[in-house]
Amino acid sequence: MKLFCCDEDIQKCGSVQTGQSGQAGIVILLLTIVLLTIGLSVASRSATDVRLSRQEQQTTRAFDAAEAGIEDALRQDLGALVGGGGSVDVGTCPGPDCITAQYDVDELLVLETEIEEGETVEVDLDGFGGTGVVIEWGDANIPELCSGGDLYASIVVAVFDNSGTVRRQPYSASGCDRGDSFSQTAVSASAPYLLRVTENVTANDTFMRVRALYSGTKIRIDSSNPGSFPLPGQYFRIHSQAQTTGGETRAVEVTQTDPAPPSIFDFVIFSDSGLEKN
Repeated sequence: MKLFCCDEDIQKCGSVQTGQSGQAGIVILLLTIVLLTIGLSVASRSATDVRLSRQEQQTTRAFDAAEAGIEDALRQDLGALVGGGGSVDVGTCPGPDCITAQYDVDELLVLETEIEEGETVEVDLDGFGGTGVVIEWGDANIPELCSGGDLYASIVVAVFDNSGTVRRQPYSASGCDRGDSFSQTAVSASAPYLLRVTENVTANDTFMRVRALYSGTKIRIDSSNPGSFPLPGQYFRIHSQAQTTGGETRAVEVTQTDPAPPSIFDFVIFSDSGLEKN
């Protein structure tokens, strides 16, 4: 619709046109701001997605390289790597895709782990000069029961000497008789463990196996005099770390124990001839 103005109303008419033009300019400005905001948001989101995708790729490459360091260490004599370590290149080297994994190896003298019910842990005694081995197990922060749903674990200790003789001793907790004739000589341990026994050993003993019964448990095994007579090395700890050119760093740590027969062999009878039933 056209707007016609008379001479006497020319000033009023010009004011109306100016007001409409100003409103249209504001609307256009607001639309421009909205569209610009949407465009910037989309661009920012796209840039963020690209950055996260690249970061994820870098993280994966760093983790894979750290794992390659672990694998490289396990292919070697871990004893020769104790106190030092090694490195392995992953990718096309030299080049921008090359990642170097650095790893180091430690030998632990104290065996500290967690075993399930029926599982066995083996302790190396070969060359041990002490006379006692301290075994701590259970959780001091979780009161366990003699009966019911949350049974505390009993343990069976088997000590093997160099002549093939085996000495077995089962341990329960003091004051908790399950009718299994287990020794109740265990005493309270220092936190975080609940129970503690000391098993006597001799210079002829070569290894010890400790089996958990009734329940799984945390367990710690050490010399009774670690300052003067520490246990031999019980397992190796391997720590591997790798960093990409983008600055992403990842590390992997694993432990490696000496080979040991599974728990089922604790109940196997060996004979160099036949077995006869009397």
